[in-house]
Amino acid sequence: MKIARDENKGTLIGRISFEDIKDGQHGPWGTIGIITDDSYINKQDNAKVERSQAISVEMKSHSLSKLSERLNKGDSIHLEYVLRVDKWEDNGIKRTALKPHCTNIVSHMSKAAKDCLKQAGLMKPPQQAQQQQSNNAGWGQPQQPQQQPQQQPQQQPQSSYAHEKAN
Repeated sequence: MKIARDENKGTLIGRISFEDIKDGQHGPWGTIGIITDDSYINKQDNAKVERSQAISVEMKSHSLSKLSERLNKGDSIHLEYVLRVDKWEDNGIKRTALKPHCTNIVSHMSKAAKDCLKQAGLMKPPQQAQQQQSNNAGWGQPQQPQQQPQQQPQQQPQSSYAHEKAN
C-alpha cells in the first residue's frame, strides 16, 4: 500500500451557528461557527447516540470574496480548511491552539433556500434523511441484497393509425 504525501487538509459540512465577519483593508475577514452532527451506536446498550460539535473557523478575504451572498446563521456550508497553530500569551502563560483556517468554500446554501426546497418537496427534512441513512447498512453491518424489480414482459406498441392496424 502506497501512502500519499503528508497533507494538512480537511473538509467541514454543517450549519452556521454564528458569523463575525468584518470588512478590512484587504477585504472581508473574521470567524464563523459551524455546527456538525454525527452519531454512533453505544456498544454497551446498542443505543444510538447523537452528538453535535461546534467548531470556530477563521475566514479570510480570498474565500469570502467568492460568495454571491452573505453568510447567515442557519445557512448550510461545505468548506475546505487547513489547520494552523495559533500562539499567544495570557497573563504570562504561553498558550497554543489548533484552529481550522478556511481555504475554499465548496458550497453555501441559505436557510431560506433550504426552506423553499423542503416546501417544494425537493429536499427531505433532517429526520426523514436520517431515517433513510439508518435504514442503509453501514460499516460492520451485513448488507442485505436488494431485490431487483420484476420486469414486465414487453408488449408491442399499439399504433393509433388506421392503415397500420389493417395490415
